[in-house]
Amino acid sequence: MIRCNSTEEQTQSSKMNTYLQVLIMQIKHDFTIGILYQWKKYIPSVLIFLCICLECYMKAQGNALAENKATYADYLIYAFRGMEVYIPSPDKKFEIPVIWLSMNLYVAFLIGDYPLKDILGFGQQILIRSNHRGQWWFSKCIWNLCSVLLFYFIGNLVIFLFALAFCGGTVSMTPTEVVSMTANIDINRLTDHKWILFVFVIPFLTSITLSLVQMTLEFVTKPIFSYAIVVCILILSGYFFTPFLIGNNSMLLRSEIVLQNGIPLIAAVLFAIFLIGFTVLAGYLIFKRYDVLAKKS
Repeated sequence: MIRCNSTEEQTQSSKMNTYLQVLIMQIKHDFTIGILYQWKKYIPSVLIFLCICLECYMKAQGNALAENKATYADYLIYAFRGMEVYIPSPDKKFEIPVIWLSMNLYVAFLIGDYPLKDILGFGQQILIRSNHRGQWWFSKCIWNLCSVLLFYFIGNLVIFLFALAFCGGTVSMTPTEVVSMTANIDINRLTDHKWILFVFVIPFLTSITLSLVQMTLEFVTKPIFSYAIVVCILILSGYFFTPFLIGNNSMLLRSEIVLQNGIPLIAAVLFAIFLIGFTVLAGYLIFKRYDVLAKKS
């Protein structure tokens, strides 16, 4: 009886080792093909954030009241400010927040249709050999996360270097009056450091959520439609102020820091984590029933 249990444990351990080996191989494949070989797609990321910094710089320089140069914090807040709550009226037209929208749309472009192309190519061979769809799906989720993380890393690096170049070689995480002039935010509301989470953490979590939604929908409909759905979510988030349209959560101007009865930090984090977990699970269940061979033919 002891020998039988020992044999079963060895078998289970062997299966687990094989599972992890195939998963690691799949992750390496996704990182190589989906990120390293796609490095050119990240070049526009540099340009997007560089344009944001230049716009902030020009607004600050063009204001006669500007006494101090914009700090690293000012550029960060300007980049991730989003837009104010839109209240429909005959005298006020809805203006799409170009900066905020361009960042989020480009993240959606980076995700693209790579998962779908991979399952019709080399990824299908790994899937057939391993016979574990969970490995393939969870590897794509990790690839998704790394792709979004790289985008924001590049963006924050560009902002950091720009601030370093135009702030006399020093970088400060203290907002100045430039914030009021460029981002329309009262500097007195930024006395604590909670705003740092709203510019570093919340936009990243929001993009991860939307990217996972986009990737999951690719196995339900065509990639162009999944991209269109993400675009609709973003535009509706700009038009309607509600935490259930997750784009709202990544706008500093709609947070509890700037706006009375704005979106609380904890609520934004928990809602994003819930949606991430739900989407990963839903995507896995959908992919388990996905007819790979039919798509291949």
